[in-house]
Amino acid sequence: MKITYELDLNTFEAWSGGQDTLDRIINNGLVNEFEAILDECYPDGMTEVQLNDLLRFDSEWVYETLGLETESSLKEKIEEVECQIEDLKDDFEYDIECEEIKDENEKQAYWDKYYKNDYEDLIEQLNELKEELENL
Repeated sequence: MKITYELDLNTFEAWSGGQDTLDRIINNGLVNEFEAILDECYPDGMTEVQLNDLLRFDSEWVYETLGLETESSLKEKIEEVECQIEDLKDDFEYDIECEEIKDENEKQAYWDKYYKNDYEDLIEQLNELKEELENL
């Protein structure tokens, strides 16, 4: 026997890891978009277990489909920004060596003039990405 009914994701009681994914969809205001995707991908419908399994085990696909950052993409971006910070520091060291700047005050002035703003921007970017990753 097959029983079907309409389900509103806002009231669906997911379980295990499925609830975390559903909460993120709801918190980002993407319920209607996700329901439309489900209607398109599963025209014959799906069971509650299938829905929960999708939310729980395929969360990366769900997030990508909805245009949300995934854990792996955030980790990649964090790694890229950390590399940019290291490159910036290396560039500074190279420049002060080439310019033969030995005095600490002159080094600081050079840093402040040419590198400080970029460094602060990268640190801010890094902190935002880490915070977003923590909130997943």
